[in-house]
This record gives sequence, structure tokens and C-alpha cells, in this order.
Amino acid sequence: LIAFAESNGADPGDAGTRERFVRRHPPEFTVEWPPGRNEPCWCGSVRGMTSSRTA
Repeated sequence: LIAFAESNGADPGDAGTRERFVRRHPPEFTVEWPPGRNEPCWCGSVRGMTSSRTA
């Protein structure tokens, strides 16, 4: 998002910038939220979502 905003001279905190960013990126670049039980955590933990966020 930050690189996208900088390359377009936009503010990454602006809702319009975030909307344009999302519209230009295909679904394979998105992360499903929340991750399923025992799925990899968005934080990169190898322990899985249930372990990394409940500890």
C-alpha cells in the first residue's frame, strides 16, 4: 500500500487510496481474515493462528 501510494503521489492513510489499491490488486494478493483454525497466521508465525494469537 505504501509503495502504491508513493508511486501515485497519494496518502496511504486516505480511504480513497486504499480503495484504489484494493481494486488494482487481484484476489490472490489478498489475505482471508480471520485465518482458519491451524492455518498460517498473517503475522508469519509458524505455530498457526490459534497458537500465535492466544498465547
